[in-house]
Amino acid sequence: MTFAARLATFTGGLLALSTLLACDPSRPIYGGGGGDGDGDNPNPNPNAWFLMGQGESGWEEVEDGDALRMVLGGQGLLMFPMPIRARGFTLPDNPQNYTDPKIPKLNIHLDIEGFNIGFGGHFSRIANYPVPFTILDDGTYEFIYITIFVPDALADPCDIDGLPGSFGATLRTADGDELKWERDVIIAVPDVLCG
Repeated sequence: MTFAARLATFTGGLLALSTLLACDPSRPIYGGGGGDGDGDNPNPNPNAWFLMGQGESGWEEVEDGDALRMVLGGQGLLMFPMPIRARGFTLPDNPQNYTDPKIPKLNIHLDIEGFNIGFGGHFSRIANYPVPFTILDDGTYEFIYITIFVPDALADPCDIDGLPGSFGATLRTADGDELKWERDVIIAVPDVLCG
């Protein structure tokens, strides 16, 4: 094999490797979560936080043990709409610019034992979702909602009604925070589907 052919093979391999790394949804975006340097606090901003709620309008925080209500969306898809509230970390100058490198990114998954039939071995999973927050009058941040879709592979949504579910979410910020949110819930399918 000539030098030019070996170089082309090597360069192609590097390109393929860099493409795989760039598309890896589990790869930390901002250097693995930052830290304050002394090991006591995993996040640079000790007062930074985020919470998730449920519903298509208003704010209803999701707590451990709550019913997580499935809804039938306007386009006929079953989903769990989950609004987000947050505070205490850097946003882009235009917080609605989801292409800005400083935009917070959300990784979230929902597990339902026996029904983890979606991507990555979860019931549903979203990776590296850019969250364009709105800043409210009190200085907190709000995102209308992220949509957790019910996978098409679920033949009958009534099969998961009343089952326990487990959420895990991480919001990565431009400051290097990895803000965690975890809740155990009970899945509630609309009566109109299972009545």
